[in-house]
Amino acid sequence: MKAPLALAAGLVLALSGCERPKPRSDAPPVLTVIPPPSATVEVVAPPVTSAQISASNNPSGLPVYTGPFGVIEGKLTYKGAPPGAEPQELPIPGRCKVAADTYAHHFRVASDGGLGDAIVAVTGFEKYVEPEGEAVSTKIQGCAYSTRTLVLTFGQRLEISNLDDESYVPHLYGAQNPVQMVAVPHGPPVKIYPRAIGRFKLADDMRRPWMEAEVLVFKFATHAITSPAGTYRVARVPPGQVTVGAWHPKLSKSFAPQATRDVTVVAGKTTTVDLEIVLAPSPSASGSARPR
Repeated sequence: MKAPLALAAGLVLALSGCERPKPRSDAPPVLTVIPPPSATVEVVAPPVTSAQISASNNPSGLPVYTGPFGVIEGKLTYKGAPPGAEPQELPIPGRCKVAADTYAHHFRVASDGGLGDAIVAVTGFEKYVEPEGEAVSTKIQGCAYSTRTLVLTFGQRLEISNLDDESYVPHLYGAQNPVQMVAVPHGPPVKIYPRAIGRFKLADDMRRPWMEAEVLVFKFATHAITSPAGTYRVARVPPGQVTVGAWHPKLSKSFAPQATRDVTVVAGKTTTVDLEIVLAPSPSASGSARPR
């Protein structure tokens, strides 16, 4: 199975705010404005089946790769206009300092240019690699999600832990969410099972409109999210020639990588790949990108 250079095959959804494309049977859900909280209590969606996972992630029926892996790590930096401030009317309470820092700007850039919350994907190899673990975890602390972007492999669940002393109701918009689960203070994680490949929005249904995270569900497992400092690490990469691509959901109207680089991965070794996204003339426009 040859993974595509675009971050996910078939994902052609434009960013919210753009003209809505004509619906397609193979297109991911179109995101809309997050509606107000609902009091409806429904039933939890079950996880997807192994047959569904295989049909989506491994349609060629390749054997699971169990050989030696290499590691790709590095830093993603940003060059362009500084991120604009988010609307000042966001009603973030004074007690939520983490939220104020996390959501202050349209996207997060460190003082040295490190670009946070971006997706780095490794593609171009002909092997089937299963994800490591059944879940991707995030935390709520200081009225904020621990990252503004999350990436799962289809078949993984999303687990959300609440470290605050107040309750939250995480909700994945654009996905089947037949239940509204309460994340109680310091309680067990809320588990959400995305049942399709695509792009979704994680929000909170307790009237905290600033709380959101982009959630991408892919059909391959070799991906990572950059830290607020712009660093990333993709483990379990099969050896050989691969392509490393980076994309930020706030900086492009398509899923095409904004920076790419072809490298050779050696089993048991770590390959350093630094990338730079160059955007001009403004953060609201799609720009060119180059590897660094």
